[in-house]
Amino acid sequence: MKKMQWWLRLVGAFYLLLGVMNVVVAVFSPEFGAATVLPQSYSADQVTVTALNVANLPATLAWLVLGALMLYFSREPARASILVLTVALLELFTWIPYDVAFLLTGLSAAIGIPCGRRRLSESKHANAEERCFLRVTMEKIQEQ
Repeated sequence: MKKMQWWLRLVGAFYLLLGVMNVVVAVFSPEFGAATVLPQSYSADQVTVTALNVANLPATLAWLVLGALMLYFSREPARASILVLTVALLELFTWIPYDVAFLLTGLSAAIGIPCGRRRLSESKHANAEERCFLRVTMEKIQEQ
């Protein structure tokens, strides 16, 4: 049970971190959140930013609730078997297909990785417009 207890603590804390980060970005800097998701060729107007925040809300709430439940049940891991199964099935049938679909749309897995030193998005196969996506997008938002 010690392994399950630590798994519940680590994954629960990670889920809470994801949920809190999404809430902070949605409340304090929704334009930044949109800039990390949209390709450079898309505009980050107010409707787009709002739509992305609303579309992201169910995932954010799920991470917060599941993270809190995992931390709560980490005290009694023997009672958490259905919760562990639920999280595993959500990852397997929701988030893995979502990530695959995201990558199949042609968007880079490196979107949102800041520029600076040579990053994944600066590989020899990436075109010049994709190299510093986040910096360029944030500059465009600041100009508006």
